[in-house]
Amino acid sequence: MDAVKTGRFIAELRHERGLTQQQLAERLYVSFKAVSRWETGRGTPDLDNLEALSRELEVSVVELLNGERIEEPVTLTDAEILSRDVVSVMRGHLKQSITRSAVFGLIAGMISIALVAVWLTSSNAIPFYEGLVEVENSESGILLASFDESVTGFEIDYETDSNTGEVIAYISCYSKIWDTITGTTDLGWHAPDVRPTLAIGSKDTVASVYYYPGYVQEKTAPFDSRTGWYVNALLYARDGSDAFLSIVQPRRVYDRLIVGSAAVGGVMLVLFLLLRKRRLAYLLLMGTLLPLCLALSIVIVLWGKLDQVFNASFYFSEIALLTLVLFFCTYVIAARVIYGKEAEGLPAGLLARQLGILVCTASALVAVACAACIAYARWGEGFRSRTVLVPTPEYVLEQGYPLNASGQTYGPGGLSDSNGEMIKEPDLVLAQGEDGAIGYLSLYDTDYYYVPSSPEEAVTYTESKPSEEYVPLYDRDGKTVIGTFRIGG
Repeated sequence: MDAVKTGRFIAELRHERGLTQQQLAERLYVSFKAVSRWETGRGTPDLDNLEALSRELEVSVVELLNGERIEEPVTLTDAEILSRDVVSVMRGHLKQSITRSAVFGLIAGMISIALVAVWLTSSNAIPFYEGLVEVENSESGILLASFDESVTGFEIDYETDSNTGEVIAYISCYSKIWDTITGTTDLGWHAPDVRPTLAIGSKDTVASVYYYPGYVQEKTAPFDSRTGWYVNALLYARDGSDAFLSIVQPRRVYDRLIVGSAAVGGVMLVLFLLLRKRRLAYLLLMGTLLPLCLALSIVIVLWGKLDQVFNASFYFSEIALLTLVLFFCTYVIAARVIYGKEAEGLPAGLLARQLGILVCTASALVAVACAACIAYARWGEGFRSRTVLVPTPEYVLEQGYPLNASGQTYGPGGLSDSNGEMIKEPDLVLAQGEDGAIGYLSLYDTDYYYVPSSPEEAVTYTESKPSEEYVPLYDRDGKTVIGTFRIGG
């Protein structure tokens, strides 16, 4: 096969049909640079493209390989030469195809194995139950935590209460599929039938210990009784009291990711429908399916518990693995449904050679998305839910509302004493704001303390007041903003 001669023949046939290199490339689903390489003899079309070229240019594959039209019967010698050319071309392209498939298959296999390994070794949070973890004060003054046999590892975070300056410890227990299969644990060796025990800290340093997250408890505030608070289970308190609830607010990171992914997928879908006849259509199809598969994976993994995500990092690997599986399957199906019935459609072997590329590309994009999420967690708001300490109604009725460091009272509002009389509202009232954020609403940010001096002033104030406004939600220190609260609307 003479590559230069074949290239000139392709260019000649293209000109006869009044096609540009770009137009021919779009019909063959290749780049115009590929057509340019063929026509200048710097490359040759592979078997699938030879077949597509012969259909598009209305010549036989043999004529393309020969570089000219065959008008007369071929002699036995010419037939042998053409046969050798065909076999040579087939061997060359088959070798290249096998090499590419082997390389991309190896990379795709390694990526898949790595993702499965990450999934098997990822932490899965264990919901709280009695006996899961117990905290005791040892004779030496060290707080010791003992764990149930279902626990293979734990996380412990220490926070300094901005109001009192005391240290609060939060314990989370988890298990791993790999540890369950192999019988291993991250807790270290311990004697059989003996609960593993680890030190938390000194009782003089740690004021209280909570299990994060704990259990659902009915809301005590009257402004919203439709659902319950999700509170951390109190495991230890230095003073032995349970005067405060540690309320956990959901981390709504994945809600935003679902909306963002669906929006990107929708935009890419519109572009794909407009440009589906062009080469870019395959890139647009990938750009459409990948974010949509990501959004669908999040919904599947977190079905029924989107508002109960308290440590979003637990779900990374499962979402990433499911996204790749869905993307791989939907891309193959979508490409076949869209292009499989078109006469000038996708060459038969193109998808088979691109499967490895698809997995590699999708894996890289998902890895970038996960890296962005990790960076967000490290330097941004984080993926672990904020906790808010709230005095119980029993404590308020007995001791009154507690004071923060600024001298402001805080706690749930709408409480009545034993005589049925309403207790004066605290300066910071417990409230639930936008996106489920839980915090304290300062009454000074509202018109609670506003007293008009005359009826005319009251009317003017009412008419000038916007129908809807947003005010900040604070932590109990009255300074740290943790959300927003909508008034009106």
